[in-house]
Amino acid sequence: MQIKPIYTEKSLKNTALKRYTFAVPIMARKDEIKKDIAKRFTLKVLKISTIVVHGKSKRVGKKRIEKHYPSWKKAIVTTDKEIALFTAPAEEKK
Repeated sequence: MQIKPIYTEKSLKNTALKRYTFAVPIMARKDEIKKDIAKRFTLKVLKISTIVVHGKSKRVGKKRIEKHYPSWKKAIVTTDKEIALFTAPAEEKK
């Protein structure tokens, strides 16, 4: 299963609560996501929330042709440990 982390201001604030946001395949079920994340990061998944983000359409190009972007699924995962992908390197103080 292809899982990509989502780095936004809101998702990085949720890392303090051990909640991490991922983009997952649209047909993925919660139990599949839970198994994959637990295996990939070797931790215990406490809760999963999923949201289907509907695709949008935009006008692009010189002729302003309408282009449609596909729908995708977002999973917000609550864990018992921190995930190293979402920790930012510590800034040096002067």
